Amino acid sequence: MSNYYGNNNIVEKAIKCLGKGFDLTCDFRLKYCKGDERLVLLNENVTKELMVPGFGAFDNIPIDIKCDKGDRVRFQSDILDFNQMSEYINRRSSVPGKIPSGVFNSMFGFESGSWATDAANTKYLGLDGYFIILFDVHIDRYSLVLDDQVINDVPSTWDPAALARFIEKYGTHIIVGLSIGGQDVVLLRQDKSSNMEPSQLKNHLDELGDQLFTGICNFSPHQCKSREQKHKALEAFNVFDPQPNIFSSFPSATTKNGVTVICSKRGGDLTANTHSEWLLTVPSMPDAIAFSFIPITSLLKGVPGKGFLSHAINLYLRYKPPIADLQYFLDFQAHKIWAPVHNDLPLGPTTNRSIRPPALHFNLMGPKLYVNPTQVIIGKTPVTGMRLYLEGVKCDRLAIHLQHLINTPILLQDKIDDPLTWRGSEDTPNDRYFEAIQWKKFSHPTFIAYIYAQEGYYYEQELREIIQGEEEAYISTLAKMSRFFPMNGGDAAYSYSKYSQIQREVLDGAKEMVRDVIVEKLDIKSLLLSSSNTFHITDLGCSIGPNTFSSMQHVVEAVKDKYHNNQELTNSTNNIPEFQIFFNDHITNDFNTLFRSLPVDRSYYATGVPGSFHGRLFPSRSIHFAHCSCAIHWLSKCPEELLDERSPAWNKGLIHYVGASNIEVFNAYVAQFEKDMEVFLNARAEEIVPGGMMVLISPFSGYRYLNFFGYSLMDLVNEGMLDESLVDSFNVPVYFPSPEDMIKVVERNECFSIERIELTYPQSKLVDEADAKSFMINLRAVLERVFINHFGSKIAEETFARTILKSEEISALMKADYEKACQLFISLKRK
Repeated sequence: MSNYYGNNNIVEKAIKCLGKGFDLTCDFRLKYCKGDERLVLLNENVTKELMVPGFGAFDNIPIDIKCDKGDRVRFQSDILDFNQMSEYINRRSSVPGKIPSGVFNSMFGFESGSWATDAANTKYLGLDGYFIILFDVHIDRYSLVLDDQVINDVPSTWDPAALARFIEKYGTHIIVGLSIGGQDVVLLRQDKSSNMEPSQLKNHLDELGDQLFTGICNFSPHQCKSREQKHKALEAFNVFDPQPNIFSSFPSATTKNGVTVICSKRGGDLTANTHSEWLLTVPSMPDAIAFSFIPITSLLKGVPGKGFLSHAINLYLRYKPPIADLQYFLDFQAHKIWAPVHNDLPLGPTTNRSIRPPALHFNLMGPKLYVNPTQVIIGKTPVTGMRLYLEGVKCDRLAIHLQHLINTPILLQDKIDDPLTWRGSEDTPNDRYFEAIQWKKFSHPTFIAYIYAQEGYYYEQELREIIQGEEEAYISTLAKMSRFFPMNGGDAAYSYSKYSQIQREVLDGAKEMVRDVIVEKLDIKSLLLSSSNTFHITDLGCSIGPNTFSSMQHVVEAVKDKYHNNQELTNSTNNIPEFQIFFNDHITNDFNTLFRSLPVDRSYYATGVPGSFHGRLFPSRSIHFAHCSCAIHWLSKCPEELLDERSPAWNKGLIHYVGASNIEVFNAYVAQFEKDMEVFLNARAEEIVPGGMMVLISPFSGYRYLNFFGYSLMDLVNEGMLDESLVDSFNVPVYFPSPEDMIKVVERNECFSIERIELTYPQSKLVDEADAKSFMINLRAVLERVFINHFGSKIAEETFARTILKSEEISALMKADYEKACQLFISLKRK
């Protein structure tokens, strides 16, 4: 085949660049490819003659490389905001996400190096371009395999120097496709000082593109000057004024009144005066105008250190430090912890009651806000954050916590030699450390939870509300990640009120056992005769119904039957007892939906009690019967050692103890469950009257389904859509106790006797694929807030969608589960 264009050098360059590494922070040019060798293995032993349209035949080309004919197209974008345009430019290169790439910054002239700064200063962006693709070359081999040398160079630990060397040597991505030709584009950037509407910008940009690319110019310097008073903002679009750099090899930029118009060419003769002249030069002077990439880390499945490298690359792409400084930048991105750690915080008062901490007391009869004077000492590690924190069971002890790096960065290790000494405000005679409180102007402080919601994240701020006359002032601590993850509220798609059939199956399967316990074990006579005629019941972890209403009505009817069947009790009192039910769940539970859904014909008084059941909720000896279904398996928090890469219990690549070969992971879950149950039982021992009862119902084998969510997350990691470090830092905070677990914690507590404990079967069997889909949708209603809180709404949505597609596998597992007991029932009596 003859060579139409007479430029074979560009073809050879493009083919050699396929499979090489590339740094996505650079402009997309062939000269920035990393090294001389490919990072992936191609079949070099079997070659072929590759026909390149317009350039002829090329011999000895690996069979895994293919070539396609290109096309000519004009593309006109909408007027987009910063992140939308960045995402579009990334999508053209098969790169997910909206982190600005090097080519994006180069195209639009962003030079600050700060994503946040550029996005904050930019109002809108637009693009109108003419793209001539002479041919595409790409690797046609799946799946790709990395060269052993690349794999061996992956640091297996968080080693900033080694990670920086890897990125500098190999880049962040691998080139798998190239488009060769030329492009002539007009780019628009509007900053926040401009008030021009997007529709106006779009019209002017389209008009300018028409004039440039058709070769017909309706603008002239004289015409623009005659309209200067009317359309001053349009001066930026007058790119036809004679300027020294308009037709040079560099992009030209015209800026007026907050609008910048950039004209840029790549490929062809960059000094051509018009678009039509430039078109004729593209075949003889082509360039690479489009790249396709895959992340290097997507090919490191099962390689030790993949998570560290993935995290380092993501930080590098996001913040773009100079490559020479990358080692020091990564050195300061090590794991951070708060001091003191949660395990060191006492939940109750100290045993030495003679030493009372200082307190703010706003009212003689009101509560006190204690101040923790304990020194926070972190050694020679840099401080990265500070927060005010309300400690204690009642959240009434104000303390200062410090966030710091676990290790001192190498850059500072030889610069911190001085011995550490404590220096407090009491050692410095300075009035600015002290401020008098005007006691008489304040009421008493109350503690409330303030929920701040942002897409993908839920925060809880503990606030001290101080009432001063008609004014309300709020003193807030720094935001901390909420540990409260209620079920999906409301009645929208995937709400718990619509999708809680699985929990209903658990309740229905235990109904008769609950009734038997009340009839056979509850001493209603002594309970009613020793108190008022009101029988107090609580449902712990009630969520938003309708299951809680059904279970509570069942308890009420069983107690009534017990009362009517006790002739002695009926003769001794004239009135049937009244019932008051306390519906309890976390403060972030949708209590509005709960109380809107209350049955009209209910035979009890309803009260909401927000708060965690891992602590006190009710006055001493006030509850006669406590009920808790599908709730005690939720831990108060995820075991911290699962997230510490230095810990033997680090649960890398998994989201639960299921499937973890490391026994330390399982032990960490067990230890957290035992701590939580100790607090739970101690609180209930204070609240339940002697002789009162508590029923606990928990799933026993449902934990196995969590694996499927983990599989879906790792699929996203392998496809480059999710950073593996996010999976490594996530564990579902649930532990499904066995009968042995419950016996152990109850016997250790010594406040309750076990009246009945057994594994039971659900009322019906869900075994086919449709049931499996329904089951996973139910789990979504339960778990979605947990996933959104950590991964964001988009990743959570993709994870659940992919997991439901695994319904055939899930169905087989469900069938095995329903052939054996899979829920735990235990009834306890207060001694």
